[in-house]
Amino acid sequence: QVLAGTPSLVAAAPPTGLVGAHQGPGGALRAALLPAAPRGRADTVIAADADPRRQRGDLHLPAAAVVSATGAMAPGLTAEQTTLSTSGDLRGLTTVTCTAPTTDTWLVGGGGQQGRRGRLVLANPAANPVEVRVDVLSASGPVPPAPGSTVAVPGRSRVVLLLDALAPGVRSPVVHVRTTGGAVTATLHDARLTGTTPMGTDDVAPAAAPARQVLVPGLTIAGRALLRLAVPGDAEAVGEVRLFGPNGPVDPPGGAAVRVPAGGTLDVDLTGLPAGTYGAQVRTDVPVVGGGMVERASGGAGPADLAWLASARPLHMLTGLAAVRSQRPWSTTVELTAPGADATVDVISVAADGTQQTQTLRVPGGHSTITVLASAQSAWLRSVPGSGPVVAARTLTFKLPDGRLIAAAALTDLPTTEVVPVVRPAG
Repeated sequence: QVLAGTPSLVAAAPPTGLVGAHQGPGGALRAALLPAAPRGRADTVIAADADPRRQRGDLHLPAAAVVSATGAMAPGLTAEQTTLSTSGDLRGLTTVTCTAPTTDTWLVGGGGQQGRRGRLVLANPAANPVEVRVDVLSASGPVPPAPGSTVAVPGRSRVVLLLDALAPGVRSPVVHVRTTGGAVTATLHDARLTGTTPMGTDDVAPAAAPARQVLVPGLTIAGRALLRLAVPGDAEAVGEVRLFGPNGPVDPPGGAAVRVPAGGTLDVDLTGLPAGTYGAQVRTDVPVVGGGMVERASGGAGPADLAWLASARPLHMLTGLAAVRSQRPWSTTVELTAPGADATVDVISVAADGTQQTQTLRVPGGHSTITVLASAQSAWLRSVPGSGPVVAARTLTFKLPDGRLIAAAALTDLPTTEVVPVVRPAG
């Protein structure tokens, strides 16, 4: 059970033999606070020197966590942080999957209107400080840089910036984070209030890099929903949006054609679609970035919750869920979209005693499917050889008497090999 208001961290490594024939037992898994805990408090959140290959810990301080593994537990390592708040201003369910530090990150989500609170969390796991520049695009174009939009993140530390200070009052923001002298992880926390009524919280995960084809999976529509696009360049983007639903391709309620202003953003309203699971495909003449949002409202003037989904690349190797919660009031589902040919995915569920069960999921081309997963210690997805391209997402919900809380995330390939950088002299 996730403690109300206390972030819970779960880390997992694939079962022996799933990554490759040479994967064996052994290795170690660890998660430590970033920055370090005050004197008298332990820095280590998780420490496991052997199987079982999944561990859980609670973060009782405002902190990030550095998750690492060695030996056979390193390939395919995944971790996610979950926070459940059933009341108060931050009523909602949030999850974010751990990502490797990068030098260039796009975050599609959030808002700057009244009652909206956004916090950009930058974490630097390395020993050296890293300079970070934050730019924001909006529906009105690029936002002029504000004081504090360039910051230094100390080594083994984190810095939190307020979105309202970076881009006060903007509509439909998209945040671009770039670094010099190292890499950071960046996450945008979004919280909404209407008066005193909580309207949801979520953590916005990094989106796929700008491209002329953008795929956003896992849009489980049952009320208000939108697709957000942004053009990082100085040329307008012209293109079309197709939605692959349970019954095949459909157009957005406002039509398929879209025009996104240069250096700006556009929200495509999906609210009028019939309830169901959809994946979005955006094709444009210049590179764009994208993401989507779905909402769960309790009706009338009651509270709501929301989930942001980032664009993702099709699966090629292995991805995983560090935990599968499906005992009431929890539910975990996997959403798959096949934007081209028919796709086939194996889901390997791992029980607490280490036993595995494989379920094969098939997605007709041009369709999206949703599958309820049984509770498991972890679950792993891999595209079957010969399958058409497939993008995937995971949705977690928690049922309350006054509505349903929701959190969702696109699933991406996990690193299964170590890349050692090669440094050569210039000239």
